[in-house]
Amino acid sequence: MLRYLADALAELEEKGREIAFHRDNPDYVERTGEWVDRVYSVLDRLDHYFRSVGRKEFSSVHDFVRELKRYIELPYEDMTTKIQFKEVIEKCIEEGRAPKDCTVPRGFVRRMDFINESSRSCTGVKCTYLAGFIEPYTLSAWTNDYTACIHRLVEQLRNLTRGVKERGWKYIIYEDASPETERLVKAWAEAVEEFWKRGKYNESDYRSLFGYAFRDKVEITVGDAPRHRTHIYIEDGRVEYYDRDKYVNRIMYELLSEYADCACRLEHDGVFCTDCDLERAVRIIAGATSCDHRLQEKGLFKKEKVEEELIDLLIDELKDILETALGVPYQPLL
Repeated sequence: MLRYLADALAELEEKGREIAFHRDNPDYVERTGEWVDRVYSVLDRLDHYFRSVGRKEFSSVHDFVRELKRYIELPYEDMTTKIQFKEVIEKCIEEGRAPKDCTVPRGFVRRMDFINESSRSCTGVKCTYLAGFIEPYTLSAWTNDYTACIHRLVEQLRNLTRGVKERGWKYIIYEDASPETERLVKAWAEAVEEFWKRGKYNESDYRSLFGYAFRDKVEITVGDAPRHRTHIYIEDGRVEYYDRDKYVNRIMYELLSEYADCACRLEHDGVFCTDCDLERAVRIIAGATSCDHRLQEKGLFKKEKVEEELIDLLIDELKDILETALGVPYQPLL
């Protein structure tokens, strides 16, 4: 039962990222509401499961489940207002707003703190990265944050349910991993050690690096910032690189497009590609870690430095290292 619910929640995590991406489309407000209903249903079943088994070692995961569930079901109240989160969505639907134009009330923004407290207790880190940092806090921003929290929960559920085939220094290969995902996570880990050996990572980023090989996808923690992750899908050669640093996103966009033969979109919260040569892509992703620090070391924010020149300089540096990490002459694919 627990594995089934973990897989169901993982599918909803994927759907949440898709919904968050369509921030300009008013139709996706209604889809957000439908998604919230489905998420709540799985969280409710997880709540019942953990209450029925009553095992003490599950308590922090159970608390995380309950806090995510409470957010949806309990109304926010102040001196003049009592409103449930679904009513926020319904109002946006009535007004015909797109997710990026639909503002979430401050009370619900503050309530994300309770979810973060449960996340820290369960996983050691908070799970949101936009709440409290951007104004206005929109429905698309909320969907990004809530999906990120679901992802943290899914990781914990998988730890409770999945068998491990192989555990490396920087990766885990689960028992249902395919030969291709196993090969990709090891290729990434090999490139990571090459970059570390050359002194291209700061220590906190290096400690955070970790890869997971599942049946049809690979997930990579790229650095120590919240949601600094990459999702790699075998079926369509898809790479989803999440980052809020526009300079690093630009570098990843150019390298993945030119050298992994990907069809990419550059967005404010990452780079999203399809039809990639995935073995090259995972090695390029290894080069993303600590890119922001390397740019600063080269003087990115000094007035006398030209932004474009520094980006090109770092791209050339990465190409040089990737030749060694790949073990083949690193030329653009035709």
